[in-house]
Order: sequence, then C-alpha cells, then structure tokens
Amino acid sequence: MSLQEPLLDAGSEPKEFGVDKTTLMNLFETKNRISDDADVISNGRNKLAELGNSEGLLKALDSREHHGIDDTAGAIDKRAKKYGNNERRVIKTRGICEMIMEQLEDKILRILILAALVSLCIGIWQEGIEKGWIEGITIYLAVGIIITVTVGNDYVKEKQFRKLMEARENNYCTVIRNGKHEYISIYKLLVGDIVQISEGDSVPADIVLLRATKITADESNITGEPEHLEKTGLADEDEATPESDPFILAKSTIMSGKGVGVICAVGKCTQQGQAEEKLNTEAEVTPLQAKLEIIADFIGMVGIYAAIFTFFASAINLSVSKYLNGDEYLTLETVNKLLDCVILSITIVVVAVPEGLPLAVTISLAFSVMKMKKDNNLVRRLDASETMGGADQICSDKTGTLTQNKMSVVKCYTEDRIEDKIDHCTEDVKKNFFLNVGLNSTAQLLIDEENDGKEVRKGNQTECGLLDFIRKYGADYQEIRSTNEEIYGIPFSSSRKRMTTVTNSPFDTDKYIVLTKGASEIILALCTQYVGEGGVSEELEEGKVEEIKDKVIANFADQAYRTLTIAFKEISKEEYEKVYKDADSEDDTQMEEFLESELTLLSIVGIQDPLRDGIPEAVGRCKRAGVTVRMVTGDNLSTAKAIAKNAGILTEAEAKSKYAAIDGETFRNEVGGLIEVTDDKGKITEKVKHEHKFIEIISQLKVLARSSPQDKYLLVTGLRNQGAVVAVTGDGTNDAPALKKSDVGFAMGIAGTEVAKEASDIILLDDNFKTIITAIMWGRNIYASVRKFLQFQVTINIVAIFIAFIGGVVMGESPLTTVQLLWVNLIMDTFAALALATEPPKPELLEDKPHSRDDNIMNSVMWRNVIGQAIYQICVLCVLLFAGDMIFGVEKRGIDEKWNQQNGVHFTLIFHTFVMMQVFNEINCRKLGAREFNVFEGFFNNWLFLFIEIVTIIVQVGLVEVGGEAVKTSHLTLAQHGYCIAIGFGSIIFGFFLKLIPRRMFVFNLDDKSVERSGSIKGLTNLRKSSRLLQRKMTRVGSEKNLGEKEVAKFKALKSMKTYKY
Repeated sequence: MSLQEPLLDAGSEPKEFGVDKTTLMNLFETKNRISDDADVISNGRNKLAELGNSEGLLKALDSREHHGIDDTAGAIDKRAKKYGNNERRVIKTRGICEMIMEQLEDKILRILILAALVSLCIGIWQEGIEKGWIEGITIYLAVGIIITVTVGNDYVKEKQFRKLMEARENNYCTVIRNGKHEYISIYKLLVGDIVQISEGDSVPADIVLLRATKITADESNITGEPEHLEKTGLADEDEATPESDPFILAKSTIMSGKGVGVICAVGKCTQQGQAEEKLNTEAEVTPLQAKLEIIADFIGMVGIYAAIFTFFASAINLSVSKYLNGDEYLTLETVNKLLDCVILSITIVVVAVPEGLPLAVTISLAFSVMKMKKDNNLVRRLDASETMGGADQICSDKTGTLTQNKMSVVKCYTEDRIEDKIDHCTEDVKKNFFLNVGLNSTAQLLIDEENDGKEVRKGNQTECGLLDFIRKYGADYQEIRSTNEEIYGIPFSSSRKRMTTVTNSPFDTDKYIVLTKGASEIILALCTQYVGEGGVSEELEEGKVEEIKDKVIANFADQAYRTLTIAFKEISKEEYEKVYKDADSEDDTQMEEFLESELTLLSIVGIQDPLRDGIPEAVGRCKRAGVTVRMVTGDNLSTAKAIAKNAGILTEAEAKSKYAAIDGETFRNEVGGLIEVTDDKGKITEKVKHEHKFIEIISQLKVLARSSPQDKYLLVTGLRNQGAVVAVTGDGTNDAPALKKSDVGFAMGIAGTEVAKEASDIILLDDNFKTIITAIMWGRNIYASVRKFLQFQVTINIVAIFIAFIGGVVMGESPLTTVQLLWVNLIMDTFAALALATEPPKPELLEDKPHSRDDNIMNSVMWRNVIGQAIYQICVLCVLLFAGDMIFGVEKRGIDEKWNQQNGVHFTLIFHTFVMMQVFNEINCRKLGAREFNVFEGFFNNWLFLFIEIVTIIVQVGLVEVGGEAVKTSHLTLAQHGYCIAIGFGSIIFGFFLKLIPRRMFVFNLDDKSVERSGSIKGLTNLRKSSRLLQRKMTRVGSEKNLGEKEVAKFKALKSMKTYKY
C-alpha cells in the first residue's frame, strides 16, 4: 500500500486498528518525511493531517496519550502479530563451511595439499596401494586436523563475539501502559506504545512525536545528515507547516529537549531495521594484532628463506650422493625424493608462518572480554581491552563513579534557616517547593516489574534525590506532572547549568509561575529576592548574598555536599503572552532573559552522594600501578576538593600546589584553549595553544571543578598530545566528544545516556570506579599473555627451522618429517595459544608501570629466554642428531635407506625429545619477570593450561607408539621415554640458571629504559633535556632576565615539575 491509498480500510483492518504496517513504514521514508521544496508540507505530514493528527493517529493505533496501550496478554499478542516486534537484530556470523573454505584459501596450504596429492600418486605408483598411500594420506590427515582445530577456535570466537554484541545492545526505556509508567526493555516495545524521550536518549523505534519541548535530534547515523534536526509535536501544532517534522527515526539520538511520542514502526519495519538487514557486524582488528602481524610477516619471511635454503641444500646433497654412488639422476625415485624435499620445505614455511599470533590475541581478547563482563566491564570495542593495559591517565567523573550516585537531600536552606527537613516551612512554601521539584524535572522513580519490583531511578540522579525527598512528605511527582500543564520549558544544558519550566500559578489564577533550579552560584546571581522567615519575600541585598555564599553554599561544599538552588517568580499571563509573541522562535535568548531574571530564592539544598566503598583503596592501587587519577566534575571547587581528599585523589600536601585544584574557566584561560595545526602532510590536528603552561598545570592538576565538556575535551586532547594513554569516564551527552577523543572511553551503564554509551569503548555496568581497576588488570594481562605466547613461538620457530636446515644440509633430509612438523605446528599455533593466552591475571600486574605506546613487544628478558632456550635445544638436538645412535645404542638409518621400526628409533628419539622440550618450555614461558625463578607458581590456577599440557604429552606418546610408517616413528622403551622427558625437563632447569644472566646483554637495539619510564609522558623527555641546556645557559648569562621570554616560561615550567612522573 502506498501513501496515496487511504489510511483507513474497514474492509481489511481489524476493528482495533485503523492503519496498516506498510502505511506506517512509508511515513518514515525520506521522500515522505522531507519535502523537496522547503515551502511545501511533506507527504508524510499531510497524511497524518488527513488521519486527524495526533488524535486520529492514536485512535487508529488504539492508544491514548496519557493511558498508552492495554497490556493484557491477548491485546499484546494481537498488536505484535499485526505490526511485529521490536526484536533484536540477529547478527550474521560465518558458518562452519564458510570458515573451512576461508582456511583453504591459504595459498601455502593449497600448495601443501597439491604436493601431498602428487606424493600420494607417486607413492602408489612405486609401492602399490597397500603402502603407497600412507605418507600422502597422513599429510592430508594432519592438514585436516589443523583446519578442524582452527575452525573450531574461529567458531568459538564468533559465538563469543555474537554474545558480546547482543549484550551491548540491550537497553531500557519508559513507556505508558494502562496509565502507568513502566520501565521495559526496548525489545518489548510495540506499535502504539507511548514512549518518553529526553536529552541523551537513543530512540528505540520509529516514532511520531506528540509533544515536544525544544527537541533536536541527530539522525546522522541513519540519514548521513550532520546537522541536528529540530522536531515538532503533532499535538503542539494547530496545523501543519513546511517546518513540521514530528518524525524521529530509530537509533537517532536526542541531543536536547524532551518529549512524548507514539511508536509507529518497530524492529525490521523501522528505517534502521531495513538497513541493518543488509549489514553484518565484524570484529575489529586491534592495534596489538596489527603490530603482531608485522612480526608474523617478518618471521614468515625468515621461514621462507630457510625453506628455500633447505630445499637447495637437500637437492644438492641428493645430487652429490647420486654422483658419488654412480646412480642415475632421472629416475622416479629421484623425483620422489625431490618431491619430499619440496613438501618438507613447504612444511617449514607452514611451521614458520606464525598464524598463531593473531589467534593468540583473538583468544586472549575473547577470554578477557567475557571475564571482564562478569566483572561489570562490557567491552564494546575489542581493542579497548588491550589499550587499557597501557593507560597511565584516568580522567574520572565524580557522580556515580567515585560516589554511589544515591543522591539524598540532607540539608535545606529554607526561610533563612538551615535544617535537615522542611517541616518548619509554611504550606505555601512547601507547595512551591514540591511543584518546582516535581514539575521542573525529567527524572523518574520507576518500578521494574521484571526485577522483583525494585525501584529504578531514571534520569539525572540529583533530580531523583529531590523526588525521593518530596515523596517523604507525601508529594507524588507523577500527580504533580499530570495536574499541572507545562506552558513553556527551557531544558537543562551543561553550558547553562540550569533548567526552567513555566506553568499555571497555584497561588493566582491570572498568573504563571516560573520554576527554576540549577547551580547555586548561577541561580543566586539571577535572584533579587529571597523567601525569609514565615514565607515572606525580602530584598536580597549584597550583604545577604555574601552571607548565603559563606554560611550556606561554602558550608555545604566543605562537607562534600552538592548544592542546588531552587528559585521562582510569578508573571502575569498577559505579560508572558506579549513577550512570547515577540520572541524569536529560533532563539531562546529573549525568553531566557525574561523568565530567568529577578527571581526569588526559595531554597538551597545540600545533597549528599557518599563515596563508594573501597574508592580510596582503588585510587591508591592506581597510583601504585603508575596511573594518575584526576577528578573532572561540575561541582564547585570547595565540594570537589573535599571529595577528592576523601577519595585519596588529592593529598593535603598536593592541595597546597597552585594548580592542584582549579576550576574549568581558570584552566581554559591559562592554557589558551585548542588551536588547529596543519602538519607537513596536510593533516589538521588539535593542539593546546600554550603547551608549556599546560605541562606545568598538569604536573600538579588533580581536580578540575566547575568544568564544562569542552574543558574535559581540552584536558584529554592535551594529555594525548603529550604521549599519554588516557582513559575517560562520562555519563552525559556532552561527554561524548571527550569519550571519543580518549584512548579508552568508559560510559556509565546505569546513569549514562545512550549518546555516551555509543561514544564509549567500555561500559561500566555498575558505574563503579573500582571496576576500572579490573579493566587495567585485564588489559595488562592480555599484553602479558601475548608476550608469553610470542616468547614460546619464536623459540620453537628458531629450533625447528635450524634442525630442519642442518638435517637437509648434512644428511639430505630433515630428522623431523612433514607430518611431525605439522604436529609441532599444531602444538605451537593452537594449543600454545589456548594455554598461554588464557592465563588469569595476577594482582602483581598492578604493581608494574603501564607499557607505553611505542613499547617493544619483545623486551630484553624475552630475548634472553628465547636465545638461551634455543641454544640449549639446538645443542641437545645436534648431539642427538650426530651422536644419538651411539649414546642410546640404536641403529642409524642411511641416507638412501628406507624407514623401518629398527632404523627409525634414532630420529624418533630426536622428534620425541624436541616435543618434550617444547612442553616444558611452555611452562617456562608462563613467567616473564627477569627474576621469576619459580615457574610453577600458580600452576594449578589455569585448568586449561594443565589440560593442554597433559593432552599434548598423551598425544605425543601415542604418535610415537602407534604412528608407525605414517608418522615415521618407532616404538620406544620405557627408559627411552624417560630419557626424552628428562631432557625436556632440562629446559626448566636450564631456564632457572638462564635467569642469572644479566638482561642488559640481550638489549640489542631495544630501549628498555622506555619500559621503566612508561608511566611518564613521552613529551617530558625532550623538555627535561631542554631543562639542562637552559640551566647551562642560565649559568652563562647570569639570570633569568637575560633569557628570552619563551625560554623563561619553559624554564619555570620545568622547574615546577622537578622529577614529577605522570
């Protein structure tokens, strides 16, 4: 059905509904929402007018503005069947077959399969079907096992990622059903639901606005239109105009204002839902993965060269042997041996190419992300979990993060008295107080029926605390809102720090009453009167203002109370209508000046938000971990300092510093704000104008009070420009730029707006600062786990490539066969990744400094372990290769001699010893510390590691005993097994003594000092060098007076920093 067809079709529609799903969907199409001609009303708006605007639409949907829909089971089912559900989008993931085909796209693997096919054909030709198939089929089997295990890992990773995506999309909203406000999951919304929206909300479905107060919406993620669009309510309009736009699309964001709308399309029927059906969400490639892929490419290239040299060495050895023995060259046997050399070389490449590195990162990330979810960290972007390990700065909000966000009014300044309650106030003052708190607010106290009737505080928590306060006196905010019409409203914004609502005066029917509340200093400056004793208004003289600031606001702030001022004034309806008519509809300035002037101070409330349990301890752990915590808050300076001291962020000694605690305006003026700079490549970046002043300030700064979102953004930008890894917490819509700018943005899961959550990397499900500590620990654990795996893999690569090459050069064949090397590859890439990448974090990780941005993955300790273990293993294997037959008294197979159980024991001992050394070296790799001698510490904490170690040993012994001709292994005696295991265990003994060697011998070109100073901001290094030069220059010229102005400023900044580390 198109929009040209009638909206009502009594013949086809059930009696309950007068509009079909397709018609509603068409309303939100771009061609119908937006007119091509700016002076013409849109098609969709015209059709709504034909239907009867708000009343007609609601009637067609069997819904009412203040009642909503009926929520009986039958009515819900019928509505859902008619219009569909707001169901969660099922994320498309790769199937098993698709994953297998992706594995087979590997060119090296394809070559190996082709070579195995040729080997199979030649083997059958030479030895017949009875034995000729063994080697070729065995290679296929080994390749099949590798593909199966890899696909299994990928499948588990996809499944975990799908769970993660589903968890991050779960949100709730407020609807009206059966006349009651309900807080329900967005996935339970239905067409006809009356939904309330306000600043910061992400719209859950396509809705038509019924009433709107200064609503602007960001629809850029759906339409691509960057401008914020003004929205109008159907019920607010007398008739449709070209500017009318009551349509809001699902997944758009409310940037300002508040309103009520009716849902007209849900789920797949929304514009976003139709687009999402064509999309597939893929996991991000993390910076660590990218860094490791570079290393993997390098190691793989070394493997390719080694494979080429091994092939030519084996081919030359074969040719020399043929020549010395006088054998013919062009025989099928020669071709077969050359083919064996090709297969072996390809296998070396397969072993050398460390595809396990990205796998290790993926496994570690997936493991960590799921564990972090249990610890109330919902990771939205995978790279954030690893980046958090290097964070050295945290810019934290106060409310709800450091504090409990359980606002409660503990002090009230009313009628010129400070009391715990308002019992002493006159009835008119109480009525005025209740009206201001109840109506001039967007907060709600709701009951979550799905959670045992638990109360949910939705919206600004300060406002929720006020609503809870008036409830103690029997005032019902819902009744206040339903019985008092909102005539005009100016929503709260972070720049204004106040909100205003106009309604009919309860004291004079010919007047309106203006209700205003907000930041104390700002509201107080707008007042000319105050309510004194007995409820009588008195002039607010300058002396009284100073008294209130000192005895009330400062007094509350010193007790760490947040202060909020409530004010009002009455105006005649005629005066209001005149100003409203003359005011510019596009600009609120004239109305603001009229309404928010000459106010009467009604009350100043002191609101307590106690610190969360364990916050001082958590801040202390951050400091010991080399992470600087700064509190960025909208509270006044006195309140902010008091709370920061209680939290351990600001010490008494630090508080004496000039810039330890400053307000946002001072900070902004001192550093000069941000400027845009164009580099040599034409890229535009933002930079702090007075950089040296910024460095001087942040060397002391712990508290930024009365800060705006722009101040937070400025702080984050400046810190990142100095090389810091910055984490930021935020809950408001205006925090989004800072959250996006930071390396890791933390949004509040409970109090956070949808805009903040969308801009964040990690969501704190419990809004608790302590949860950030968990993120730091897991982030560092990811980095450590990958390092452990890298250390293990590089060692095994060096040894495997070396022994294969030596065997090819000296003996004409590798002592490790193709199938054996493929088994080693399986151990190295998959099993080791699972074992080492799932090690649980240790609390000791928080005792180290964070790794810096340009930190080397391989440090000197790792190189010492890799080189030392490689030397030990190569020496052991060379001894076994050239003298193993004599040591163990076994038969040595000749170059041209075919394998059998007797002559195969020698190479079996080499293979078995080689694998056992890897098994025990894997235990060594669990510890990365320069002096961590006890590698068995916490050995039983990771059951997966133990399981993989045991399985590896069992499978290895099984391969040796039953592999036979397929694997080219012979039976070993119990004593021989014992010798191999004992030599393998020697890796642990050798590793113990290896740690006695000074690490500085293995630094190479790596700057390990960068690791030690990773807690410092990189930008200070050059400045400290400059300090020494300036000091020498000072000595020569005699005083600061003879230096240039810029040099003096730089010297003072460095002098104030001394040896400070960020």
